[in-house]
Amino acid sequence: MWAIRTLNKRALNETVAGLIKGEIEYVAPEIPADPFEQTEGDTAILKVYGTIVKGLNLPEDIAAFLGLYDLESLTDDLKEVAENADIANVIIDFASPGGTSTGLVEASQLIAQLATQRRVIGYTSDLCCSAAYWLASQCGELYCSPTSELGSVGVYCERLDFTGYNAQKGIDVNLVASSPRKLWFNPDTKPSAEELGYLQSEVNKTYNQFKSTVLAGRKIDPQYLEAQTFDGVEAVSVNFADGNFNTIDDLIAEKL
Repeated sequence: MWAIRTLNKRALNETVAGLIKGEIEYVAPEIPADPFEQTEGDTAILKVYGTIVKGLNLPEDIAAFLGLYDLESLTDDLKEVAENADIANVIIDFASPGGTSTGLVEASQLIAQLATQRRVIGYTSDLCCSAAYWLASQCGELYCSPTSELGSVGVYCERLDFTGYNAQKGIDVNLVASSPRKLWFNPDTKPSAEELGYLQSEVNKTYNQFKSTVLAGRKIDPQYLEAQTFDGVEAVSVNFADGNFNTIDDLIAEKL
């Protein structure tokens, strides 16, 4: 299940396809420093940069090249902060279009719980959309730059259907299964009405979790929770954020 801006998901698909086809040359990126930073004094900065995926089983350089971020890095950092009595303030810096929905309920609960014990501030000068906003909405305070983009509260899934392509290429795929449901989500079959109905119910369930989490963290009119995105100034006007700061340094200078 995806909670991501569809434009960014398409770009990720195209990058992976380009690598497979040899159309994009892989160049090992510089691996970023540990996303957990502790500034002078009692403030920790956590960075959520990239498309969010839980349990990322890729070499670190490949993940960085694809712009992926492992949600488990955040949960580990949140637990480390919670155990460190010297840290009074936490800033979570977001630059993410969203990602998969797996693990978001648990991670958002960790943020909300930490916010009852410490001062937890979210910030973005980039994208804080979909899965990223799911997390950011649980910060005690949330700030953004004027030209950042926030929101995209919504969920979708993809069900591929290769049957037309297979027919065009003269490919016959014979599948034997213990029950019809075992073949659900198989792209070499056409989705049945029952399968699509099930997928819609799963999308609706995840979307309702998303909305209820956001509304637990922020007072937002539900009419704005229909996948709209807002620039930083608009986000403040509809209570997606609490104020504007051009940079995270400006935020730190004024709020800490």
